[in-house]
Amino acid sequence: MPLVNPYRSARFLCGEIASIIQPGEKLATFRLETGPYNYYAGIVPISEFEDDEDLSNFLKCQERVFCLITVREVDRIQSKVELSMVKLVDEHRLRYKDVLLISNR
Repeated sequence: MPLVNPYRSARFLCGEIASIIQPGEKLATFRLETGPYNYYAGIVPISEFEDDEDLSNFLKCQERVFCLITVREVDRIQSKVELSMVKLVDEHRLRYKDVLLISNR
């Protein structure tokens, strides 16, 4: 099991998240469970978004914010949500999906 942990566990991605996100900055997930990220990154609360418009409004915040989203969801929402202001911060293969950490700054 230790050999597959980097590919199946959120722990390694959360180590990166914890080193990147500064105190007071916000983290959200888009159509992902927050539990593993709360646990491993130690960030509480993590906002959960299911709606495209809510995600768009979150990314338009004045302060720097971060969001965990799958590549599949990015592909799906590109035509609906303005993503030109979004920067890719990190990428990690988690279980059977690629999870991206994006930021608005």
